[in-house]
Amino acid sequence: MRASVVLLVLIVLTAPNLNDRPSSNLVSAEDTGLLEPGLMLYEVSPAKPLEFISFMNVGDSALDAGEYSVSDGEGTLTLPKVALPPGGILTMIRSPTDLPSIASRDQVFLYEDPAVLRKGTFALADQGDQVLLLLGDRPIDAFCYGEANAPFGWEGPPFHFIDKAHMAQRIATSTGMRSNDAWISSVVGRSMYNPFECDGLVTPVVHPDDGSEKIIDLIHSSSSIDVCIYTLESMEITAALTSSAERGAKVRILLEGQPVGGMSTYEKRAIAEMVAVGVGVLTVRSNDSYRRYEYIHSKFAVFDSRYVSISSENWGYGLNNNRGWGAIIDSTALASYMTDIFEDLSDDRFGDVRNEQGLDARPISQLRPRAPLPKSMPAYHANITVITSPRSALGPITGLLDDAQRMIFIEAMSLDLEWFERSGLLEAVRSSAKRGVEVKILLGPMDQTDDRTNSVSEISRTMAGLPVECKIISPYHNFTSVHNKGIIVDDAVVVSSINLVPYAFEENFEVGAIITSAELSSMFANFFLEDWQDDPEAPVIVLSGQGAEWKEGRPIMIDASSSHDNSGRVNISWDVDGDGDYEIKGPILSISLGPGEHRVQVRAVDGQGNAAFVNFTLVVKRSGSVPLSKVVLSAPTICIFSMLAYRSFQKRIKKR
Repeated sequence: MRASVVLLVLIVLTAPNLNDRPSSNLVSAEDTGLLEPGLMLYEVSPAKPLEFISFMNVGDSALDAGEYSVSDGEGTLTLPKVALPPGGILTMIRSPTDLPSIASRDQVFLYEDPAVLRKGTFALADQGDQVLLLLGDRPIDAFCYGEANAPFGWEGPPFHFIDKAHMAQRIATSTGMRSNDAWISSVVGRSMYNPFECDGLVTPVVHPDDGSEKIIDLIHSSSSIDVCIYTLESMEITAALTSSAERGAKVRILLEGQPVGGMSTYEKRAIAEMVAVGVGVLTVRSNDSYRRYEYIHSKFAVFDSRYVSISSENWGYGLNNNRGWGAIIDSTALASYMTDIFEDLSDDRFGDVRNEQGLDARPISQLRPRAPLPKSMPAYHANITVITSPRSALGPITGLLDDAQRMIFIEAMSLDLEWFERSGLLEAVRSSAKRGVEVKILLGPMDQTDDRTNSVSEISRTMAGLPVECKIISPYHNFTSVHNKGIIVDDAVVVSSINLVPYAFEENFEVGAIITSAELSSMFANFFLEDWQDDPEAPVIVLSGQGAEWKEGRPIMIDASSSHDNSGRVNISWDVDGDGDYEIKGPILSISLGPGEHRVQVRAVDGQGNAAFVNFTLVVKRSGSVPLSKVVLSAPTICIFSMLAYRSFQKRIKKR
């Protein structure tokens, strides 16, 4: 564990026992008010076999813990007589444990320790209970959860049920903060990291345009590679990683071991292939229903203790098919910070990290690395703030939205509108819009999640009269789906793995970067505005016949009926002799021309006004006189050919 990045390291829980008895009231509303504490309740976990409660000294000087006791209304524990320094934590556990986050603490005592005085039966109930901290016989702090009645000193409703493998953790220690606002739900062993700010050189990555090339280039050129990613299914990247390991590079991979829908057969084979050549592959999995994070959903990698890749995309199909944003950051300071996070996530002492041996899968046959592409990547000077979930990403993003001056562009795979409002993000957007900030919100296709239409209509309704637009992306783009989680605010752009849904901010491990650079913000804004267009792509013109040799007196037939557009609608017109007048309409050019060279331009326009042009030259050779019979016979032939070609074109359009 590295103190430079870990803000809090907590403890491991297991399943609650739903048959525990309900709690009783502790103190009545007639009792005296709470005293100013030096000691406060810090963590509460009713789960067995690791029921525990901890206390923190929030005062300015050391205190004697033996002057304090804790009660649940049916039993009381008087804390042991130990000196607790400012910021010190004392932990009381119901049963012995060798879990690392407990073992690393200085002051840990069993309920039944001889140094602990006991009265009655102190046992936290899973359904709900009250906890009261006393100095002598006077209450100084209170907490309640689940079905318990609120004790005196607690404001508002009880904290919610504390779920399996979870605990309540205090985040506010100021006087009077004895309510839900002072506590969060967390998982023992889960770490929270402070945002990390640095300057660096940033190479933008936009998918599917960039595909996997920039990542593969880094893999081939690096001697050490650490990857923490949700899924890894790309054959090219797997080949590059195995090739790097075979040439002696140190390669470590940390994967989500239980992705939604399960790990694919290909990913299992990719793991087997990498393990076979010495790649260290770890997966995060539940251990007796315990794991520190709901999912390892981040997509970051560290190369040569210098470059850090942060992205919205997993290393698989999406790199070449999804719309997603990423960044490759050149900063040794950031690389060190992210390496520390990688080490913390990989800590196998918590029981949720597994060292893989190929998952009993057959290695991929004929797996060969693509030859490295020696490319220089353009980079831009920027200020970078790396944010992580759970818990430490919401504040910086909310502040960014709230401080907007010119524009807010959001392109998101999903958006939970109820949570978006509850979290304060919607209000931050609304506040900026009221100051005249331009807001555009672009959501992924409707078939990705259920409630897109409602989110769009509700945002439009609540933002009526403000410069806010919200819509679902059209299907007429060069990518399969929107997997992005991108935000642009003035000169800053957010690239991250964090979907705009509650579990991404509260339960998953996620990584993002707030990159401040006018150049990069403008670049990503241009990509966003292209996606904002319903149909940014011009039609594709397909011609046949334009290269043929033509003779004077014979009909000229050029067919553009195979031209197409992603919207399915194409209008074809022709300008003959370059006068700027598209005098001939329709997919077939049927014309007779005199000898010489004739410049022709064909124009194709789709329903959004996007136009494509092709220029070519028709060369008509002099052939002398033409028999009258051939001229007469050619007229019906031209008519029949034109009618058949036009009908074929119409059928193609209808099918699209």
